Amino acid sequence: MFSKRDFIVLSLGRVIQVALLFATFRALTALLPPQELGLYFYLLSVIGAFGLIVVGPVGMYFNRHLHSWLSQGELTSHARRFWAFAAVVSIVATALALLIPQPSNIGLISLAVGVCVLGGTSLNTFVPALNLLGKQRSFVLWNTTAQIAILLGASLATSFHPTAAVWLIALGATQTLFGLLGYFALDNLGASHTAPVSSPMQFRALLQFAAPLAAANIGVWGLNQGYRQAAEYFVGLEELAVIGLGIGLASSIFSALEVLAQQLYLPHFFSETSTSDPDRRRRAWRELWLELAPLYLSVALFTTGVAPFIIATISGDRYTDAWPYLAIGAWSELFRILGNLTNLISISELKTDKAVRPYLEGALVTLGLIALTQWIAVSILAGQLYAFMRLGWHFHHQTSFRIPWTVLGRITFTSAPFMIGLFLQTQLHARWQSTAFLVLASVLFGGVQLVFWLKARRRHISP
Repeated sequence: MFSKRDFIVLSLGRVIQVALLFATFRALTALLPPQELGLYFYLLSVIGAFGLIVVGPVGMYFNRHLHSWLSQGELTSHARRFWAFAAVVSIVATALALLIPQPSNIGLISLAVGVCVLGGTSLNTFVPALNLLGKQRSFVLWNTTAQIAILLGASLATSFHPTAAVWLIALGATQTLFGLLGYFALDNLGASHTAPVSSPMQFRALLQFAAPLAAANIGVWGLNQGYRQAAEYFVGLEELAVIGLGIGLASSIFSALEVLAQQLYLPHFFSETSTSDPDRRRRAWRELWLELAPLYLSVALFTTGVAPFIIATISGDRYTDAWPYLAIGAWSELFRILGNLTNLISISELKTDKAVRPYLEGALVTLGLIALTQWIAVSILAGQLYAFMRLGWHFHHQTSFRIPWTVLGRITFTSAPFMIGLFLQTQLHARWQSTAFLVLASVLFGGVQLVFWLKARRRHISP
């Protein structure tokens, strides 16, 4: 499926990026006042709406046909069209962001939204495409360097002017730069396969693929980011800073895990699902489920146990109330990425309309519960669980979601003991004690998971 070298390169790159993720949250909590931190999470949800609903479905279409376009010599022309599409969406986002109800700095805020839409679109499409096409080292180099540059640039800019808009402008500008470099790298790769005449984009095929994804992603946005607008309305920006820190950390941790899994497994998955053989496509998804679902469950248990120590390490005493949101967010994220894993069936079968209702209904569950109870984290968890179960019900006749009991036992044995961290939090008060416990627990957890994974690979079975 992938070589040992690929695994080492991608894993090391992701470990560095997780460390940068923690450093980023440390910088955010240190540099931004609570009001601005709340605004930061609020604006991320606005940026995410454009990314998920408008850009994401077209980007998934780009990934789905990447290999065939390269082999047909059409990658360069399609990459150029996607870049133009991203630029247009960015301009529209900048204009619409002027409608955000903020009393001041609306010009900077709208610029931040537009730049981040362009930067996130380009960086998160062109650079990962290198990995999908087998250029793992280039992918890790560009992605890791980009994250370092983003952290340094945004921290430096915000130290002079501590506002959410300035952080996001620096972030988006750096993302755009590295997205452009990724585009040129992809362009050079495609140039070696250039066709005499490039065929036009099949707009009807794109629309049939992307429109249902866009509709489903309205629900995804409501589940994952729409709570920030609701939280700002019901509890204000300062409380949103606490909620957003906990849930945002959970989202970032699981997104990093999900991205690593996609980097390792999706090149093979998309290659296998490009076939016309339905049994081969179903087998490819079942293998993916058995590889990833147990790992995701293990990480949810581990994150719950060390949640207080993650918050203490990052923010000290300033946001101690955020750890329950991180713990609940870990389980929300578990169901989110299991839902994404299930939704790959619809993408491989080119039947993306099947995911629309589960995500929209899940979003309604979340937002309805927030309006009724104002229990933000619990409402998100309920909506994510509902969406995952509905997706599973849609596709249960095509595959099996069963995980062997031996694997579930191994997960319990290796991950549940870390829940003791919830009882130790009152004993470890100093930040260095929390950090030491977090590092030790992470090393033990990662080492155990790696040992089991390597044993499973040697036996040619799924962990």
